[in-house]
Amino acid sequence: MENGELQTEVKNTYRPPGLTGEHYLSCLRKLHSVLQPRTYLEIGTRHGESLKQARCAAIAVDPRFELNCRVPIESMPALCLFQTPSDRFFELYDPRSILKGPIDLAFLDGMHLMEYLLRDFIHTERACQKQSVIVLHDCVPFDYHMTRRVENDPKRRNLSAYPSWWTGDVWKVLPVLRRYRPDLNVEVFNAQPTGLVVVRGLDPNSRVLADHYDEIVGEFLSPVDEPATFAEFRSSLRISDTATLSAPGSLLGGRRLIATLLAKHPPRDFFRKGSELREGLLSQMPFEEVVEPMRRALVKERDHMGIVLLREEAMGHACSVTIATDDVACCKPAVSSSVSPWSRYQDPERDACGANSEQLSDDYGFHTRSEPDPWWMVDLLEEHIVEGVAIVNRRNMSERFRTFRIETSSDRKTWTSRFAQAQPRNVSSNPAWPWRVRFPDPSPARYVRIVLLGVENLHLRRVQVFGAPLSRRVGADRP
Repeated sequence: MENGELQTEVKNTYRPPGLTGEHYLSCLRKLHSVLQPRTYLEIGTRHGESLKQARCAAIAVDPRFELNCRVPIESMPALCLFQTPSDRFFELYDPRSILKGPIDLAFLDGMHLMEYLLRDFIHTERACQKQSVIVLHDCVPFDYHMTRRVENDPKRRNLSAYPSWWTGDVWKVLPVLRRYRPDLNVEVFNAQPTGLVVVRGLDPNSRVLADHYDEIVGEFLSPVDEPATFAEFRSSLRISDTATLSAPGSLLGGRRLIATLLAKHPPRDFFRKGSELREGLLSQMPFEEVVEPMRRALVKERDHMGIVLLREEAMGHACSVTIATDDVACCKPAVSSSVSPWSRYQDPERDACGANSEQLSDDYGFHTRSEPDPWWMVDLLEEHIVEGVAIVNRRNMSERFRTFRIETSSDRKTWTSRFAQAQPRNVSSNPAWPWRVRFPDPSPARYVRIVLLGVENLHLRRVQVFGAPLSRRVGADRP
């Protein structure tokens, strides 16, 4: 490569014409920081610069990883790397099963061909929920010849004013979404170097794109006059400045408004009609955009009954409150037999919720006083086929919890002993290896109670219950 060519390549690498917004990695970092997704999927990782923005459970898919940067795995509860083409990944795996819940944020930057991105979008949306966000890269080329389908096509490269740039023809996905999915909120930003597209208002149950896939590819893959089609696309494209990502009324601006109001008002105020918190939020943004930040705030406050109220209101808006776990006790109302001077809250309901919240306590989740047979109980809200329980003991003074029984009830009056440990045995305090019991005769119950035998303080770090709602089991038995 001659010096002049090298200088041109460097210049075009760092100064793309027309796109003067923030770099796309900076925008991605802001999305992670403000949205704080619990789960993240990215297609097309390569060197890892996009992956290292994540601070949550994540899946990265790439047919050939070339990681050359430090990914902060210490800040990620889980990280799964799949070195395979994305089609193969989605054929073999369900991201929801791996992440124990739907995808909150996805970044699609895989193969730069229209049909590949379309398939990635279809598969990813299916694993999301309504409040999730999908981000697309490289959809705003500024030169027709950089949209060539073959990256190293010398003829097309030489015709381009920017021969070192290649976006492929993924731009075609935008007119596809505009025509076939007008229900989606699609925002295009002038992120350097080749744009960023933020898609919201997802519908994981939609079959429109999948059902019309062959028709879409047949029309858009090779249009009669592609240069004219591209020119029309560029002239009609509405591009927002990346600065508006955080503007009032925007996605990130809305999340910051929620944080500001929650700093002034307790989360439970949201359920009080006419409250400043409720009116301030719902007058500025749709309910579905409020759900996830409110859920997080209620979890932080250990207000599990508030989560129940949020779930009930969300059902009326055709959206859901998702708990990313197969633990049916997580974030359900709990109560303990008493509180003590060492309890974090002097309310036995709020204090007890420290054992079945999403956040794992450093030492103990709740703390009763020393009393005969102290207990902790969770309300599963409806009857479940309870299959088993997992317990993480307190790290300090774990010897206090060595003899106990586990009981279940459907009415909180009649209790059935499902397991008893009468002889003292150690119970694990390691969350990676919790103590577990699987009941040999799973049966219906709404309440699960753990009773410490003897006179002592009861303080556990985490309690999990596994099973499935009875209504779901009954439905599964029907033809």
